[in-house]
Amino acid sequence: MNRKMRRVALLVHWANWNGYEHGLYELLIRWNRSPTPIVYFVEESILSHKLRQHNMVVRVLPPDEYQHGSKRRRGYLGFVGSLRYAKKLSQAFKLDGIECVHASNVYSMIYGSLAAKWARLPIVWYVHRTSATPYLTGFAAMVLRGCCRYIPDGVMVNSIATLASLKLAPKQGAKVQLVYPSYMGGYGRREGITPDPEYMTILLVGRLTEWKGQHVLLAAAKAFVPDKKVRFWLVANEQYEEKTYREMLQQQIRSNGLWNITLFDFVENLEEMIHKADLLLHTSVRAEPFSQVIVQAMAAGIPIIASTIGGPKEIILDGETGLLIPPGDVGALRRSIRWMINHPEDRMEMGQKGMDRIKNHFSIELSLQRIMDYYQ
Repeated sequence: MNRKMRRVALLVHWANWNGYEHGLYELLIRWNRSPTPIVYFVEESILSHKLRQHNMVVRVLPPDEYQHGSKRRRGYLGFVGSLRYAKKLSQAFKLDGIECVHASNVYSMIYGSLAAKWARLPIVWYVHRTSATPYLTGFAAMVLRGCCRYIPDGVMVNSIATLASLKLAPKQGAKVQLVYPSYMGGYGRREGITPDPEYMTILLVGRLTEWKGQHVLLAAAKAFVPDKKVRFWLVANEQYEEKTYREMLQQQIRSNGLWNITLFDFVENLEEMIHKADLLLHTSVRAEPFSQVIVQAMAAGIPIIASTIGGPKEIILDGETGLLIPPGDVGALRRSIRWMINHPEDRMEMGQKGMDRIKNHFSIELSLQRIMDYYQ
């Protein structure tokens, strides 16, 4: 990949309209110079329709014998299906004059790599999950690390934490690039939405699973029960929750009389809840590759308390835009919350510095520029 690319194939295996797809949409509609992206889908989706509205080149290539109620519908092609689909893609690449292939999930990495090799094209993998627990463990992590060393001609990662987990020693000539997930919203709190002055509202957002550390927050919240002006909002993602963990949390709330905890099963407008908060918590006990909700909160001018592992420690400057604490440390979390409550002016200053940091390091314009530079 030493020459300037003119057309790149972007493989989108499936596209439910969620945070990743929305971010991809915002990125693509701003993609206004070489190389020109041609976006390939397995099926029609909200994203494919939206991209066409912006006159982007979209190709929908369903696998042979596509079955809408089967495992294929959920992304599974199997070995033979992947080979057939890769051959179909390689022919499409030649017809479209593709010069490089970009794959961003495991499925598209598999058949995309085969298709690229058959078409004699370089392939770039965008890895946005750490090859460690809770995302991958044992043999699967070892396979991903090995494949990253020998298959792609280039690797993009969404954080230094992801890159470190890959233990990457890419093959000779491969390029590695850090491209943070981009923020495309506004800055500061939305007009007309402010925290309730009667309360100190502390927010935690994430699916209900043990490694997200909601139980750590509940243990720390016990110390604030006597303070009638401090309340905690836990926003869950029902789609990915662990029901036994939910039951454990509910029992923890009841047995400790945690009146100050409100568990939201679903919210239609998460952005509005973020703008109503005074403080955001991120209590994961295992390293995450990144955290979009931290970026959203900082852009709104909200300070953060987060575990000092994984992607969050790349976003937050400890003592400047928030506080970093050891993962799972209830005492440290309790003390940090108390410090935030007792230092409102410092909290406001942290929020302002956080907003500036997102503008200067995580904007969608910067992410797009890094991708453009990568293909030059």
